Amino acid sequence: MKGERTDMYLIEKEIKDQFSAMDKTVALVKSQEEQIVTYFGSAKKIIVLGCGSSYMIGKSAASLILNMTGISAYAIAAGDLLLNTNIYKTLIKDASLLVLSRSGSTTEILLAIQSAMLQGAKECLSVCAAENAEISALCTYNLEIPWSFDKSVCQTRTVTNLYAAVLTAVALHVKDREVLGALEKASGYYASFALEYDDTLKDIAKAQWSHGVVIADGMVSGLAEEGALAFKEICQCNSNYYHVLDVRHGPMVMISKDTLVLQLITSDKKQLQYDLLTDLKKKGAVCVIFNSAEAPRSKADFSITLPQTDSPLVSVLFMMYAVQVITYERALQSGVNPDNPDGLDAWIELKY
Repeated sequence: MKGERTDMYLIEKEIKDQFSAMDKTVALVKSQEEQIVTYFGSAKKIIVLGCGSSYMIGKSAASLILNMTGISAYAIAAGDLLLNTNIYKTLIKDASLLVLSRSGSTTEILLAIQSAMLQGAKECLSVCAAENAEISALCTYNLEIPWSFDKSVCQTRTVTNLYAAVLTAVALHVKDREVLGALEKASGYYASFALEYDDTLKDIAKAQWSHGVVIADGMVSGLAEEGALAFKEICQCNSNYYHVLDVRHGPMVMISKDTLVLQLITSDKKQLQYDLLTDLKKKGAVCVIFNSAEAPRSKADFSITLPQTDSPLVSVLFMMYAVQVITYERALQSGVNPDNPDGLDAWIELKY
């Protein structure tokens, strides 16, 4: 493209590529509809496993499954299940496993699957950003999305594609054509959204703050929690995730003029959400709202309207893009290498 920079970090390229990768992910999952319907059709309950970012996506995955299919679903950090298999043995018995992973080689994931199978878990479905990984030999069904694999240590493209893969699978099972249509069209909104808001996102990164807070509710809570993790990993700033109204129940005391708050406004009971925004502004926070429709600009320092994709479960992916750009730009301003932060590995191999 004319004028395109040639000195991008890997993570910037991966952030910009995530929606085109998502087209391939949605198509791949749709091509596996028969095995997906078989998997969900036989599941009495589902345990979603992941580590770090994939565990947080797993929280949203469990909520999507429970609320869209009615199948009981629980997210457990793979390391937790590995260390405490006996505690979870009643839950594990006769459960189906859904495992999310970038590499498919993280030790906790592999050992947790094996431990769960020994405790009576049934079939396992993996969603993995690597082909022919170790995880594939342990699972009954495998959805491999290698085009979403992040070479940068910090995950961006991978996490949104893991989420999109699970959402596509669940929507296929329940025949939710609205969600499926929104997923298929999502990449078409990227160029105009980036053109409209990338400069604003850079301005947000330049604002005076040292602490990031992401607040959101509902089935996207886990995805939003992953957004908070991006602050820690990409730009190495302290950060937290909270449910929207729960901010008043303790966390508000830590909100100050040094805090950047990213708030997802949902369609229901908006006034309660705007009232919280007013309280956050009184604390001096730099406030950014992500809304499904244009909101009064006076209520926030920055207002970002998410694309009208016909499903808020898909529109929220553009909030994730925004969080990733903000944290990436902040890393550049702070002299932090966003591709390879000190002390962080792309995946963990334990000696056992």
